[in-house]
Amino acid sequence: MDALRVMGVDPGFASLGVVVLEQRQGQIRTLAANVLRTKKASKKVLRDLRVSADDQRRLRAFWDGLQGIAAVHAPQALAVETYAPQPGRGGGNAWKAAVVYGLVQGLGLAQGLQVLPFVPSDLKRVFTRSASASKQAVADVVLGQVTGLAAFLDRLPAGQHEHVTDAAGHALLGLREMAEMRRMMGVAVP
Repeated sequence: MDALRVMGVDPGFASLGVVVLEQRQGQIRTLAANVLRTKKASKKVLRDLRVSADDQRRLRAFWDGLQGIAAVHAPQALAVETYAPQPGRGGGNAWKAAVVYGLVQGLGLAQGLQVLPFVPSDLKRVFTRSASASKQAVADVVLGQVTGLAAFLDRLPAGQHEHVTDAAGHALLGLREMAEMRRMMGVAVP
């Protein structure tokens, strides 16, 4: 194998960041980066539809979008921000983020991918060495390590950048973990 590919996902119920990174000959480049978005159905539609049916529609859109990206780019692993419940925090929609996290986990398993979960603080700790670092500080480090990511961000509205840079950060962590596993097994790292 002459390259490692990891799909990184920043799960959310309205906006889901997804990035595919490839490591080849020590260089890391962006193959894909986007934000998959869903919206709650209008009140008029919801009068005749259960909210759970609308949630199912939205989850199907994420599944189809992620499955399509995986089919095109053939990653070996999926790095995803794990759901980290905190008692008394997270608001009423925290369970929806957990559902999307489960969907992403399921997709990775269904695709036969190595699933690598990371907690949000991993990005700050690894990339900035500071637990209180801002999202922008993390994004700056990620952008400095990944070729081509900035060009993908230029195509997206500014409000969606953090979903992509978080997904890219998780993919970077995934590449590091995959490379370390290969080293431990005595296999060459691309």
